[in-house]
Amino acid sequence: MRRYALHLLTVAAVAVIVVTDVARARPNETFTLQGGDKLIAEAPGCHVGCGIANPLRRDCAVRESDCHVVCQMIPECKPDGIRPIQVCAVVRERL
Repeated sequence: MRRYALHLLTVAAVAVIVVTDVARARPNETFTLQGGDKLIAEAPGCHVGCGIANPLRRDCAVRESDCHVVCQMIPECKPDGIRPIQVCAVVRERL
């Protein structure tokens, strides 16, 4: 049951990210993923490059100018019991 609930939360987070377009990073700008944060989707033709800044942080950048990243915190999901994870998706601005 717990696994099903986590899967349902992930699907809901992706829907929220795409619909609300929260926390946009501009093309070729960087964004940061902390330890438990996840990059869960990349649109076709959109890519992200990430480098490890330290063991608990990754600095990432969108490579294409017509793609951007949207991120959403999931307050219900706190693997360490303190900080909620953030999920991000890379989407294309134009089809």
